Amino acid sequence: MMLIVGSNFSPAINSQDVKELKIYCPNYPEQQKIAAVLTAADQESTLINSNCAFKQRKKLDAAVAQPQNVVFCVWTATHATTSS
Repeated sequence: MMLIVGSNFSPAINSQDVKELKIYCPNYPEQQKIAAVLTAADQESTLINSNCAFKQRKKLDAAVAQPQNVVFCVWTATHATTSS
């Protein structure tokens, strides 16, 4: 690839550039190992996200179970903005 300094042209990739690329492609058993690691990471991420969602829902359910707290919080926020 060639870029002319001070020009308005963007660098371009041509077929020769692509032919010169060296791309590593692991063998099939190594691909399977990589896929297993990525799958485990994805499952862990999903578990963490669902656990966080569960905890947030639990907090919301607790707040709704005590409506006086929710009303007080809303009233306090409204009162604070109108009294300033």
